[in-house]
Amino acid sequence: MMIIRNCSLGMLALMLVTSIVEAAPTPAQRCEGAIEVAAGKYMQCRLQAESKFSISLDSSKRTEEFDKCSRRLGQAFASARAKFGTLNCTSASSYEYQFLLSQWSDDAAAWAPVGAPRFVDNGDGTVFDRITSLVWEKKTTVVGSGPNLADPHDVDNQYTWGTTTPPFLANGTVFTDFLGKLNGVDGSPCFTGKCDWRLPTADELISVGGCALPCVDSVLGPSVAAYGSANSHSSGSEILPVIAYSVVWPGLALKSDPLGYRAVRSGL
Repeated sequence: MMIIRNCSLGMLALMLVTSIVEAAPTPAQRCEGAIEVAAGKYMQCRLQAESKFSISLDSSKRTEEFDKCSRRLGQAFASARAKFGTLNCTSASSYEYQFLLSQWSDDAAAWAPVGAPRFVDNGDGTVFDRITSLVWEKKTTVVGSGPNLADPHDVDNQYTWGTTTPPFLANGTVFTDFLGKLNGVDGSPCFTGKCDWRLPTADELISVGGCALPCVDSVLGPSVAAYGSANSHSSGSEILPVIAYSVVWPGLALKSDPLGYRAVRSGL
């Protein structure tokens, strides 16, 4: 009887250990958990801002609070991707993630100064975003009319990000040609007299997209369905995010894939 009891206890212990191992969360599950925590904090932040507004009726203060909420949300998403990996943080099943990213874009107009549009056409081929203080390059021509690489603003132009073999250098035509022209590297004047044009991050692109086409405000000029971002999947990887404006979260592409790109710079 003792032998049987010991054997049974051993089997029970093995089952418990196996159960614990099997129950260990995957990086994707851990990322989704972090995102859900961020979602809860975001909604709490918004509700607190609304409750303060109901007493003070100070709309400018509420706008400031909303902006803080969105910045913290973006920081939490960036932190989750850095900790668990971009591929583990792109689950389409995360309701909170999809909802909040779309909410981030949809509510942006409400955070702008009362009576003022979110986007302001500067009249020089650029557009200022009052919410993020970013200045966006305005695209030209008509989608499908054909590329013109001599004009870096042509909406049909496509460029490559870099090499797909180690050390995965950012040496594609988006840097050597597209940004090279905008920043005067080729000897031409810098676009609008500013030489700090860069590729937007995934979050920055999402802030002006993330809904059904045509999604991007018309003041930004014509827009293709997807744009490449500045982000790589990870250091030493050949994959980068691509923002598809018909979905909330970007897909992924090889750095050697020809893609559309839209430049941005800080307006501060």
